[in-house]
Amino acid sequence: MWLSTNRLTHIRGLNNMEGRADSTLAADVQNALNGYLELSESSPDKTHKAKLDNLRSKVTAAKTSGGTHEQDRARQLSLAVQTCSLQPTKVRQLKTLRLEEVKVRNEDTLTSCPAMCIQFQDLSWSDYYPGKSNIKYPDVVGMHPHVCTAGVIQNMMLFDLLQGHRRQICDFQLPDISALTDKLPGLPAIIIPSGGKDGGWLKTVEKDPTNYWWARFVGEAHVIFLVSNDELANYQKLQAKGVTLVGYDGFGMGCARAVGTHVAKKLNRLCFMTDDRTKDLWYNGVPVNAGSLGTMQAEMQPVFPFISGVSPKGELNILTIFNPATSEAEKPVFSRYFIASKEDKGLFLYCEALRLRNPESRVGSLTGDFEVLDDDVPTYPFQFEVKFDGNNPAYENKDVSYTGFKGDCMTAMTKCTLYRSLVTTPTKGVPANGIAFDWTYLKTKKGFLNQWDAIKMQDSAMYLLLKQIYDEMKTLSSDEELEAAHWEAFDRYITPWFS
Repeated sequence: MWLSTNRLTHIRGLNNMEGRADSTLAADVQNALNGYLELSESSPDKTHKAKLDNLRSKVTAAKTSGGTHEQDRARQLSLAVQTCSLQPTKVRQLKTLRLEEVKVRNEDTLTSCPAMCIQFQDLSWSDYYPGKSNIKYPDVVGMHPHVCTAGVIQNMMLFDLLQGHRRQICDFQLPDISALTDKLPGLPAIIIPSGGKDGGWLKTVEKDPTNYWWARFVGEAHVIFLVSNDELANYQKLQAKGVTLVGYDGFGMGCARAVGTHVAKKLNRLCFMTDDRTKDLWYNGVPVNAGSLGTMQAEMQPVFPFISGVSPKGELNILTIFNPATSEAEKPVFSRYFIASKEDKGLFLYCEALRLRNPESRVGSLTGDFEVLDDDVPTYPFQFEVKFDGNNPAYENKDVSYTGFKGDCMTAMTKCTLYRSLVTTPTKGVPANGIAFDWTYLKTKKGFLNQWDAIKMQDSAMYLLLKQIYDEMKTLSSDEELEAAHWEAFDRYITPWFS
């Protein structure tokens, strides 16, 4: 469901009763929704559009009705999404309604604050990648949320606006994995999310498969390789060697890791999601083997949260452990709209925020942060370490051409005017909310040649905004000033991107 059961329970708890107007659809909206849901998947596009337009008009008209939700288009659509999600055959309508919910929520945000944007220093490509730097994912400098009312709630609205802009351009869908069958259940499944451009990782692994721990376990554990649909044909050789291939809609590691979470939930057992460049996984000071992996599933399942990270990098990077059978309620996912980078750090921050609400939860924790204790003595410390390929060559400024679906998405995303220059003093010819960092400006004025670097720049700005939101929430929590209104805004503007 787009609005999870936990979220719905939380909102109802705030209202303290069921059946009130703020937890129900307006009557006209309900009637229009019923008409829309009556359509079959094969009904003509024209018919679908007419029914959707009618629903839109009723949602807009409900703004003048009584009750909290009836005056809020986005909440009316959120309830419509919940209703639709209860009918599993209405895939087409659910996809459309979810996108409409994002669109309306973002429209309402810009209506309340038309100048809202995210600002940071106006740097050239060479400032981000100085000399022969091998840092592929530098952060923007001086990130500042430009909002109308300073505070965590409008910062949440801005984060939602930035993620929502990307989704409205390219609505990446999770693949249908209903036909995915589990194999070799004696060992944890190994999930490999990969960008996989031009079959590059197949060539690398073929040269020396023993150099990558996940490749060594093919045939002993269920190894599932995730790659974009555009690259799927380049990896057929892996399938012939016993690897399960899953293609996904979209591109970038945000999409890949989100699909990895989707696969882990389907398998419903312990899974290791490892970066494709992971050379080795060590446990308690020695490399894992089939024997040690074989004992982990039964021993870890009662203890581990849904998702946890490992050293040395942490923050759900390089290797992530999934435990879908956990009794903990929190089961978040990677955002598909941190496209090129920061998807791991973003989810880690989201998990940190969830633990502010529920201090008993361990979701997103690093594995060394929780142990089974017997008389205050650790009986089973979960100490993992990842050995990975960190030998990155110097990053170069290359003019790369992107075509097809990926090219169309990237062109539209880099036209976005919500990312702007930081204005510290008024300057003639510079708008008060700064210069837009669109692709034309970055290419002609700042020396950018590769649109992927512009996408990474946007990712960084969104991540730093999310970090500021978490830091603000943590301060409010420490001061005992984190209120129901903050959590309602969190559930409305942040949770949809991680659920």
